[in-house]
Amino acid sequence: MTNRPPFTVPIAANAHAEHIGSRDTQQDAAYFSTRIATYGAYLVAAIADGVGSATGSEYIARAAVEAVCALGAAADYGDYPAELLPLAAAVLPLHVRTAETAAAVAFSGFADGPGYGYRPDATIAVATIDDDAAIQVGWLGDCRVWVELANGRLLRLTDDHNMAKFGRPNVVTRTLGEPGEEGPARAQWHHNGDPELRPVRVLLTTDGVHGPLSERAIRCALTNAPNAQRAALWLTKWAVRADGPRADNASALLFEIAPAEPDPADGAGDAEELAPF
Repeated sequence: MTNRPPFTVPIAANAHAEHIGSRDTQQDAAYFSTRIATYGAYLVAAIADGVGSATGSEYIARAAVEAVCALGAAADYGDYPAELLPLAAAVLPLHVRTAETAAAVAFSGFADGPGYGYRPDATIAVATIDDDAAIQVGWLGDCRVWVELANGRLLRLTDDHNMAKFGRPNVVTRTLGEPGEEGPARAQWHHNGDPELRPVRVLLTTDGVHGPLSERAIRCALTNAPNAQRAALWLTKWAVRADGPRADNASALLFEIAPAEPDPADGAGDAEELAPF
């Protein structure tokens, strides 16, 4: 039996930035973790946006991303991250027993459902990046996941669950607490060995970023910033500046993917001249 090196997730850099905008409370949250096992590895990342009309949604958003990442790191959900969302929703009410008073009220309201009134709630997106740079995504609401490819294309992997087509983008139709009959949506991206289609960056954003910013502006920040942290900062600051006095909370979570390593199976001497017989 041969020993092989442990799997690693090909993340070259990561960055997180958030801006409160013109709001009184920061209700965005982001988190990530890794799972490394003998049969594979992946990074699990989540971003959430508290439902702004409800007091205490910031507690739901924060607990949700932490629960999603903890569950994703504890068991094998690399290919099915959407399944982490109902699990996180199920465990959030357990925080009532240990949370401070304001947070306990929010978790209790989340557990009570719509009858609570303005239920503390959140929209959320989760993405996994495995050791082969394949990406799996699950989401509820209008948080987004983007992938920038080696050929320069910027792709959005998510579709917003809101009423934008009726002119009301601020009205979300699926949330962590109310996923609807459809439940979480899911998407994936795999380069299938094509170097042009291999991801170079994976970006998660709340609507405070992608609402005021065009895809062109997002791509400009990603490709022109000197590093990942500066790109994340640019995205949040540009968004708040573009929205002016009505700026929402804005958050970005960014991962840079390391280039693919040569396959040892190809052999180190493939390009060498063979000795004559």
